[in-house]
Amino acid sequence: MKKLVLYFMPVFVMLITGCGGPKATGVPGDKEINMPCSGAEFRSDKEFIRATRFELSTDMSVAKTKALTTARADLASEISTAVGRTTDNYASSYQSGESEEAKTKMNDMVRNVAKENITNSRIICEKVMQTADGKYRCYITLEISANEALNGLKNKMMDDEKLRTDFEYEKYKKVFEDEMSKIN
Repeated sequence: MKKLVLYFMPVFVMLITGCGGPKATGVPGDKEINMPCSGAEFRSDKEFIRATRFELSTDMSVAKTKALTTARADLASEISTAVGRTTDNYASSYQSGESEEAKTKMNDMVRNVAKENITNSRIICEKVMQTADGKYRCYITLEISANEALNGLKNKMMDDEKLRTDFEYEKYKKVFEDEMSKIN
């Protein structure tokens, strides 16, 4: 009996622990998809604000145009969110006596800066695939330097006489950098 237990012990251990280590869990029949222009190097971080999109069309140039357009809209939204959150934190921390008019002006500038920064964005990844049915899928990732977004807002603030007198760039920059370090 002892020999029998020793004989089947390795088989029993293999059955319990499984061969080849842990396996990915999922729904039977699902396939993992490796998506181009995705992964950690294509996500926003403290240095860059990024947006990735993909679009499908029967025409390759239309797929590219759609992907670029939606990626730009996403990037503008990302910039607006990051800079807007910073502006809100800055206004509440350093500009407690600030008028509602000044806060509204700052928020309007955030939206304008986001739109203007889109022209400074760079394509860091572009892949075009053809599907089995002949359609084209285009993947695009755009990025803009966080410093470019910050400088765009600074320049807008300096152009407005009322905001320029109340705006403390170094304090704003610190709040901005703190917000950017929270990304990812």
